[in-house]
This record gives sequence, structure tokens and C-alpha cells, in this order.
Amino acid sequence: MFAGQLTSWGIPKRVALWLLLGVVIAHLVALDVVGKAVVVSKTVFTKPFVTRAVALSRTEESAPVAAVAAQPAPPKPRPATRPKPAAQPVDATSSSPAPIGQMVNVTVEPETPEAPPKGVEVAQATPEGLPAPAAPGVAVPAAEANAPVASSVPVTQVSLALPGSLRLKYNAEGQKDNLTYRASAEILWQHDGSQYEARMEVSAFLVGARTRTSTGKIGPEGLLPDRFSDKFRSEQAAHFERDKNKVTFSANTPDAPLLVGLQDQLSVVIQLASMLGGNPNKYPAGTDIVFETVGPRSPETWVIRVVGEELLNLPGGQAPSLKLTRLPRREYDQTTDLWLAPQFGYLPVRIKITDKNGDFVDQQWRVAEPP
Repeated sequence: MFAGQLTSWGIPKRVALWLLLGVVIAHLVALDVVGKAVVVSKTVFTKPFVTRAVALSRTEESAPVAAVAAQPAPPKPRPATRPKPAAQPVDATSSSPAPIGQMVNVTVEPETPEAPPKGVEVAQATPEGLPAPAAPGVAVPAAEANAPVASSVPVTQVSLALPGSLRLKYNAEGQKDNLTYRASAEILWQHDGSQYEARMEVSAFLVGARTRTSTGKIGPEGLLPDRFSDKFRSEQAAHFERDKNKVTFSANTPDAPLLVGLQDQLSVVIQLASMLGGNPNKYPAGTDIVFETVGPRSPETWVIRVVGEELLNLPGGQAPSLKLTRLPRREYDQTTDLWLAPQFGYLPVRIKITDKNGDFVDQQWRVAEPP
């Protein structure tokens, strides 16, 4: 039909037949190329996540459309692995650093400290932020106490003389928020040479009583507290666990290390009296004495300065005394003044506590009697 149409246009029949044959051959070639292209596309995308190299096939380089063959990428060469060096011990005394990645074997032999001379107290390590403690109640130079004084005498040996058992009663007067009040107070001190008990109580009408108690043992270094309590309506206590070298608190505050010579805030007064009774000449005016103490909730460093001798006129009569002052260490700390009387084994005949805002309580001895 296609040849007849060509002859109707005036084209010779022989030419029309050759044209028809060329069209058929062109269709066959086109179909063959499309089929190959479809096969190639299927081959390339059967594994979409594999990287392949694309190259022309040798047998089809002269074809109208080049066939594409997928070949896997050649593997990357691996770097040569070096054998790991064996661990070598390093001389601990060498000043050069150890090679990175090698084990270091270091042996440290503990040093055995020399024993101190008999009767000499040795300062112990303290937690960061606290000054190094002296021996129990050792006087230290003023520079160590961070306060200027007229003079100071360092003491390396402590002689102690415990005061005899005694009950001291006081008249107390105070000021709180510009209101003046009166109260009664007493200190009870008793011991049998191996055990002790100290109690200090201040009571006022309609207010109630505040009682501080210290109990413990007596050793060559003085008082060894076992328990300290502070009670006003409710009680809080500190427990000295000497077998564990720590102090625990009923208030669930953090434990404190039990340092050599550690006192509580009541036993420190008796310990101070024992030191002065043992050798008062070692503590002249201007001496600062550092104690590590424990309150009902936490430890605290006390610095007590020897001020000088004073003659007091008190409700109980005249009393020669030695005045000492506990120095405030923080901005809002209280200042505590103590007047210790030789006639009562250096127990206090007057105690005055002053707040930063001027409030105070002043206890003055009025009677002494057996416990």
C-alpha cells in the first residue's frame, strides 16, 4: 500500500520498493537499540545502594549507542599494620615523661615519719579552708591567727591542771532588740579523774531554759568529749566517734573529721581553764590561742586572745581574773568575753556574749558551791 501511494505521486515503482525496504530496515535497527537501552537501565538500577564504575563494552564500541557495563569499584588498599610495642616499665625517678600509650609501673614506698619527742604535740592536717590546728589549745603567733596583737608566745608543750568539781551560779542580764531582761545561769563541772560532765544553763521567766551539756573522758591531753548537746525546746547533738575518727550530728549535717585536741563549745572553756591552771606564765597578754571546736551542727575554729588581768566587783564579791576574748572570724560572728578566776581553778566568773547588732547577755558570778 505504501509503494502504491508512492507510484501515485509519480515515483517509479522500483524506487518506491527500495525506499520501502529502507524504512523497514530502519525500524528494525531502532527496535534493537531500544531493547538494548531497556536492558542496560534494568542492569544499572537492580542494586540502587551499590556504587559501580561505568565503562563502554569492547564489543559495542562501534555501535550507534554504546552499551554500558557495570563493574565493581576496586577495594581501597589497607595501610600496613604495625605490631603494638610491648608494655615497658618506666623508671619512676626519671624526669622525662612516659611515652604515650605505654603502661607505667611505679612503686612508691611510704615514708615512716620520725616519732616526735616525748611530750611534744604535733599539728595535724585540717580540711581545706581551716588553719592548721595547734596541739590541744596551743598558743600560736598572732600572724597565724590573722589578727594583730601586742605579743605572742608559741607553745609546743601543754601542761594541764583540771579544776576541781564545782557549781558556779550567776546573775544574768541581757538586751534583745532594745529590751532589757534578767535571767539566772549556772555552770556545773564535775569529774572523777577519768570521766567528766559539764553543763551550762541559762533560764528566764516565761522564756524557758537553754542547756548545753558536754560529757566524755579525761586523758593526758585533757578533755576528750564523747557527746555535746544544745537544748532549747528541742535538742541537737554532736557525737564524737573516735573509733571512726569523725564527728556526726543529729541535725543530719555533714560529718566532721575528729582532729587531735578537738573540743566542743562547752568543753573548750574547761580545757582553757586546765591550760591556764597548768602554766599561766605561758599565756601572757596578747597571746592568741587557736582551738578547733564543734557545735551542735558543724565544726568551727575559735581564736581566743589573752587580754590581761582585771579585778572584778561581782555579786559574789571581788574576783581577780584573767580576761580573754573569742575573736569573731566572720562579719556577723558573736564576740565572747571570758573572765577566768584563779581562785576557782580558772573557771569563768563572768561571761559576756555580744552580737554584731549590740544585743548581749552578761553572766556575773554570785555564788560557788559543791556540785
